[in-house]
Amino acid sequence: MRDTTDAKINMLRTVAKLYTDYKARFDVIPAIMTIFVAFNAKMVLLEASLAIAISDPTTAAKIALEKKNALANAAQTVALKVYAYAFGINDIDLMEVMKVRVSYLEDDKKDRLPTTCRTIHTRATAVKTEALPYGLTQAELDALDTAIIAYIAIADTPRIEHGKVNTSNDLTVKHIKELDAILINQLDRLVATLQSTDAELVSLWKTARKLVNQPTKKTQLFLTVLNPEDAGVEATKCVLNGKKKYTAYTDEFGTYHFQPTPVGRVLLEINADGFKPYSQLITLVRSQENYFEAVLELAA
Repeated sequence: MRDTTDAKINMLRTVAKLYTDYKARFDVIPAIMTIFVAFNAKMVLLEASLAIAISDPTTAAKIALEKKNALANAAQTVALKVYAYAFGINDIDLMEVMKVRVSYLEDDKKDRLPTTCRTIHTRATAVKTEALPYGLTQAELDALDTAIIAYIAIADTPRIEHGKVNTSNDLTVKHIKELDAILINQLDRLVATLQSTDAELVSLWKTARKLVNQPTKKTQLFLTVLNPEDAGVEATKCVLNGKKKYTAYTDEFGTYHFQPTPVGRVLLEINADGFKPYSQLITLVRSQENYFEAVLELAA
């Protein structure tokens, strides 16, 4: 099914390009020009839906996880100090509220986590003055409040991004069907009427209309890993973490050619002896040669 879809997309692009290249010859029939206005408009919609359909929603999931971890840590920081205060005055109810750990919070459901942390913040604020001797600070309460807001803002993003991809897949299929219908029901018939006056153009049209899965360049990454003096770093462990994970080691010049690679936004992680761990989100464009240089910092 996927091969057929790719072949149809290639065919539609070929037809659109053929019209652009030979527009003056096609436009001797005004109806062809009018129909191709609509055809090219739908091609724009198709390319837009494809761009989203091939995007990688795992980046949003990673960011949401980072925000969740930050929230859990901020909540635990406050809870531990208020728990110590509650233990000192034997406030069982407050102790129960503050008896949390990062692992417990991270396992909480995304819809309950902000509520749990907001309760911790509210109860801690109420005893802020009394808990000062136990190390609780306003800065920690503010950090917890900020972390709650940041997590709420990002928590649904992975689901939304997955939804966008699924919707775009449906739209892609819809646009392909609509474009195919324009070709079959209108343009094929009109172009055929040019047989007696421009047989060469009709032949080019028939060739363009063949459903051929045209070869494209593979997505590739030419990576270079350098030290602060711009010298290559050899035998570095490099990981491309996308929908699939690819691991490699650079050569004596600090280079490695990844082929194949993930597509879209991927996390590049590099570890090398004597250098700080390196982590960077990069974008790899489908069917292109991508180049990236990573400069490592010396370990302290």
